[in-house]
Amino acid sequence: KTEVGFGSLSYTDGGIYFMAIGLGRASLNDETYYVISSASPIGELLMNKKVKDEVAFNGRTIIIKSIS
Repeated sequence: KTEVGFGSLSYTDGGIYFMAIGLGRASLNDETYYVISSASPIGELLMNKKVKDEVAFNGRTIIIKSIS
C-alpha cells in the first residue's frame, strides 16, 4: 500500500497502527499494535497519508516510516 487506509498497517516513530474497527491496544509477538478506526482522532490524521508524511497529535509529531 502506498497510503494509509482501511486494513493498512502503519509503522510510525510513535507506534504501530492498524486501521480497522477501533479495538484499542493489542499485543502480538512482543509488539504492541494500536487497532484504530478512521473516525478516531489519530485515525483521521493518518488516513490517506504516505510514507515520510508527518502528523501532529497530542503535542507530538509522528512520522510514518512504512505502510503495509
